[in-house]
Amino acid sequence: MASEFDALVLRCRDIYQRLSPAHRRQLVSSLRAIATAFEDYGIVRSEGPTTPEDALRSAGISSKRQAKYQRRMSRLLAGR
Repeated sequence: MASEFDALVLRCRDIYQRLSPAHRRQLVSSLRAIATAFEDYGIVRSEGPTTPEDALRSAGISSKRQAKYQRRMSRLLAGR
């Protein structure tokens, strides 16, 4: 989390550097509060791209059921 926060501050560097020390502290505090809120609500960005399999797994669909669905779709697309 800290590295993402540090990256965010670096991206905002130009504005951040123009602020007074008091305003810098206030900005950092506000950004941390926002990051915490996102984390609490599960809106944190994932580390990598989400695959359809990951989405199905997180929805509670088993690998066996996923494989069955993929076979059906392959047959439909192949016209069999």
